[in-house]
Amino acid sequence: MDRAHVEKVEAELDSFIEKRARQAAEQEHVEELWEESVRRDRERRREENREAWRGFHAHMQELHAQLAAEHRAKAERLLGQDERTETA
Repeated sequence: MDRAHVEKVEAELDSFIEKRARQAAEQEHVEELWEESVRRDRERRREENREAWRGFHAHMQELHAQLAAEHRAKAERLLGQDERTETA
């Protein structure tokens, strides 16, 4: 084999190896970006769920407060009726 052909093949191999190394580095970078994107999306969904649960519990607190007030008023009315029947 002549020396020029060997050097040409070696240069092509070097070029191929460098290209594959660049592609691997780019792929690693893309994967890191994807993982970061997934992490941010997961955190956003957690925050949305946390806010939804907070809203749910605030609503339930208000609902139970209204129910308690309604039952308190009914109990007071019944007590008032009992007192009127006892005095009559």
